[in-house]
Amino acid sequence: MRRTTWRHLPVAGLVLFATLALVGCQAGPQQVQPGSYRLYATSAGATVPQGTSLDVATGTVALTSPAGRTDFVVGGDVPEAVLCPPSGNGKARTLDKAMAVGDLTLARPAIFGDCGSTRPVRVTVVDLDTRTGARNTIGFRSWAEFCRVGDADC
Repeated sequence: MRRTTWRHLPVAGLVLFATLALVGCQAGPQQVQPGSYRLYATSAGATVPQGTSLDVATGTVALTSPAGRTDFVVGGDVPEAVLCPPSGNGKARTLDKAMAVGDLTLARPAIFGDCGSTRPVRVTVVDLDTRTGARNTIGFRSWAEFCRVGDADC
C-alpha cells in the first residue's frame, strides 16, 4: 500500500482544480430542463413586466404574463450560434410562433438552456431574426432570459 505524503497534496490539488474547471466550463448550453421559470431580464431593459413566467415541459413551453397565456410547441434545432459567451456555441430549438414579453417581440423565437457558468439557473429565448454573428457576446440582439423558480438566486 502506498503512503500519501504532504508533497503529493499539491499535485492532487492541481488535478482536482483542473477537473473542476473542465466540468464548470461548458462548450455550449445545457438542454432546457422542464420546470417553472420567471422573467429575469430582457434585451429591452426596463420593459420587464412583473408576473411574467415560462413553464417548460417536454416539447412545449407556456408563457404567462399580465396579457394572458400563450402556448408554444418546441421544434427543431437551428444552426449553431454563440449562446454562451465568449465562445460557447450551441443550438437553440425553435418555438412555433412569435413571443411577446412586455414591449419586446421575438418574431422567430428559439429557446436554449443554462450555460452552467452563472447563477441563477436560466433558460433564454432569442429572436432568430436578430442574429448578429458576434463572437464575444450572445449572438442575438433580442432575447428574454428566465430564471428557475426555486433557485435561491432567482
